[in-house]
Amino acid sequence: PSSSQESVSHNADDLAEYIRKQQMPLVIIGHSKGNLDFLDMLIRYPELRVKITGWISIQAPFYGTPIADFEEEVSYKRPLLKPILMLTGSRQSLHDMKTNNRFSYMDSHRQTISTILENLPMISFGSFKLIKAGKLKKQPRHLTRGSSAYTGTNMMKSHHDRMLNLHGLKNDGAVPIGSTVLPGSEYVIYENADHLEAIADFQKDKTKFDTLANFKSLLRMLLARLK
Repeated sequence: PSSSQESVSHNADDLAEYIRKQQMPLVIIGHSKGNLDFLDMLIRYPELRVKITGWISIQAPFYGTPIADFEEEVSYKRPLLKPILMLTGSRQSLHDMKTNNRFSYMDSHRQTISTILENLPMISFGSFKLIKAGKLKKQPRHLTRGSSAYTGTNMMKSHHDRMLNLHGLKNDGAVPIGSTVLPGSEYVIYENADHLEAIADFQKDKTKFDTLANFKSLLRMLLARLK
């Protein structure tokens, strides 16, 4: 298995090796950087595209994230580096998600991506949430103080405000919504889920955001396009 902390190209190679061994057609559901890894695999291993029948991308930073752009700043402030890497992975994966690198990547592969999506049904899911920076007032039992999830949640609050206030970007605490849509795909933008809630069920009140129901809805949308 691959780690999200590895580089995009490294994980793309691992995905290619795994998918090449599969006998049945695959539907891919990816979250965050995992979608960058998968896209790179599709671009660099065109012979494997026939094995993929559908793709759901959740909160992918296709055009990067300002969090990764903070790398040069935090490299001189070691205490800040660990919680940022908690959301983005290693320094190499951080580098891969810098906005200038991603815009360059997307532009250079524009035609190939268009060709891929002509034959591959795909849904991009992005979200944003109006949250305030600072500590959580009421901590869910899943997130114990000092845990990586606890620290990551509070870091997302800070990053959310920075992206919104400095750049005017609505975001999920890690990725701006404009970065989550792969050009040529169908897409869904949701207003009330951050980067963790979309994949981990922290909310007791399912009227706010139901993680499982969202997965099922996206899958039904994709399957309808496969008929």
